[in-house]
Amino acid sequence: MTRNPIGFRTRIVALGAVALMTVGGALPLALVEDGAAMKCGPMASGKDPHLVMDGRFVEGPREGIDMEREDLHTVMIVCWDPVRRVFHARRGEPVIYVITTPFHDSIQADLVRVLEAQDAFHEEHARYGSDLTELGIRDLTEGIDIELVSTDSGWVATARGELLLETCHIFAGEILPENGMQEPRKVECVDVKLPQG
Repeated sequence: MTRNPIGFRTRIVALGAVALMTVGGALPLALVEDGAAMKCGPMASGKDPHLVMDGRFVEGPREGIDMEREDLHTVMIVCWDPVRRVFHARRGEPVIYVITTPFHDSIQADLVRVLEAQDAFHEEHARYGSDLTELGIRDLTEGIDIELVSTDSGWVATARGELLLETCHIFAGEILPENGMQEPRKVECVDVKLPQG
């Protein structure tokens, strides 16, 4: 398989608002500068588009970043509003947004840890734990916050990150997550809706 650095010298083909097309066995990750400008407008600083990888802005040279196609979970072109510090669908500075498969799997594993800890806690205390400390959960995926809501009849855990464009949920019992998922004890992730106007 051909390997390509996440730089800005090969081509990315934008499909609709955010998707990328791959060609053959290679995954071109570099952004065509004109394409980014058409989507978001030119960079205010006149530099290359930003890179956000696994929920963090990547500063400095990108030539050393190298991955196989199967290492990528999500690659999108989005816009960043530097004043409001939020992503936007059509306005702001262009960003290549990348979530790697290991990072995404780590978030899901964190939520499965919450499920297992809640099962053990409920078995011992006949109630659900109300926070991660009470459940003995530490060392979560860097940059991820897990919100836990529990009642006598169930719980829901939601994983979010400041620079993530999806939230992941898991629940058990009679509480349903905000995304309306219906299957308990299973991690489900949904895209965050970006402002359009």
